[in-house]
Amino acid sequence: MDKERQPGIRTIAIMLVDNKFTRYPEVSQSVQTDLRFEYTYSCFDDGKGQGELSLKTTGKNSENNTIAYEAEIRYVGIFQVDQNAENMMIDEFMKSFAPAHIFPYLREFLSSLSNRAGLPTILLPPMNILALTKSADLRMADSKNNV
Repeated sequence: MDKERQPGIRTIAIMLVDNKFTRYPEVSQSVQTDLRFEYTYSCFDDGKGQGELSLKTTGKNSENNTIAYEAEIRYVGIFQVDQNAENMMIDEFMKSFAPAHIFPYLREFLSSLSNRAGLPTILLPPMNILALTKSADLRMADSKNNV
């Protein structure tokens, strides 16, 4: 890969594919949030890749440790090698860079959802997703399907 050039990957789609959100009646002004991410991806022979970034989170009231909310959110990103500007292999992009492209969509959705539920706005902190993909904090399953 030529690091002086763009990766040569096109974003086909980034979409919400599943969402479950439960808000419990008792919510204090201070809620502690537990975050668990998971990322899986697949690469295909036609130069396309599909990545799925999931977040499971639980918010607990700081005052009495009761659950304020629970959420499960899944986003999928579909990416493709640009044949006119190919510079990076799709599997390298899917493993290292795709989660960082999907993450802002997940972050915005959770923030908006918490606002609509009358909760203190849940703002996910800036995260180095690339570093998380290389650690146990983001469980990554390489489910390559060379179809």
